[in-house]
Amino acid sequence: MDNQKKYAGNHGRKPKPDKMRHRYVFRLDDGDNARFLALFDESGKATKAEFIVSALFGREIKVIKLDKG
Repeated sequence: MDNQKKYAGNHGRKPKPDKMRHRYVFRLDDGDNARFLALFDESGKATKAEFIVSALFGREIKVIKLDKG
């Protein structure tokens, strides 16, 4: 019985050291989806997630704050 308890949790996939836990969802219309797929094909990335991450964090993003005071 002690043997069963000892090895009970050793099933399945090994946990990754840095899990990707956060997920974001956005919706596109037909035109934007066609443009997205064209950009994805041009990028040569293996997955769409990899393409989106490289597009967001691979280049500088400028933020403009307006002071309405």
